[in-house]
Amino acid sequence: MKSKASLPQLQTTTPRQRPRRLLRWGAIIVLVLIAVWILKPIDLFLNYALVYETPMKNVDAVMISQLGEAKTAAELFHNGSAKRIFILRGPRPEYRNVNPPISAHTVIRDELLKQLAPAHAIAHLPYEATNEIDSHRLLREWVFANNVKSIAVFPPKYYSFFYQMTHKQTLELEGIELVVRPVEQDGIWRKQIMGLENLLVRMAWWQLIELPQLQSEFGYGA
Repeated sequence: MKSKASLPQLQTTTPRQRPRRLLRWGAIIVLVLIAVWILKPIDLFLNYALVYETPMKNVDAVMISQLGEAKTAAELFHNGSAKRIFILRGPRPEYRNVNPPISAHTVIRDELLKQLAPAHAIAHLPYEATNEIDSHRLLREWVFANNVKSIAVFPPKYYSFFYQMTHKQTLELEGIELVVRPVEQDGIWRKQIMGLENLLVRMAWWQLIELPQLQSEFGYGA
């Protein structure tokens, strides 16, 4: 006679396993609390050291370089806070003779037009700058050609001080006012740390290489 197949036994938590599970979850909660306790002061320090903000006011031009900034720029134009919108991008040299040029500035410009910003109020770099010095030359040329006395920018939060620092050492010396409205940065902490490393490298490169060259070329700080 065949024996009946035994039914699988349901596993249950024994009294000895319960303390271990509670201990494991307790350790996870403690580690999370420690991480928050450590990272929060660091975030407060970075906000103090790297975040720069000014009150919003009417400006001659708002500067943008990312697609996500187009809506804000168009709103500022429509409510009278900005007279012009300048895209800090331009056609890449290899596509300069293509119509329309294949470049990020065309995507940003199209979005501005969708937001009902008039074409006559939108300008961009004549070509895609290859470095910070080239970008500054082109921006400076446009600013003085259009009698711009004040500009607004929307940098990522931790880059706002860098924007203010570079402006203070250059265009501010020529009477151009800067309005800085930092944008909150999303993302995990590891990604922000990588961004901070890049920022520190950019700041060092600016002070050691780019600023001296601009000072020599335009007489900043002379």
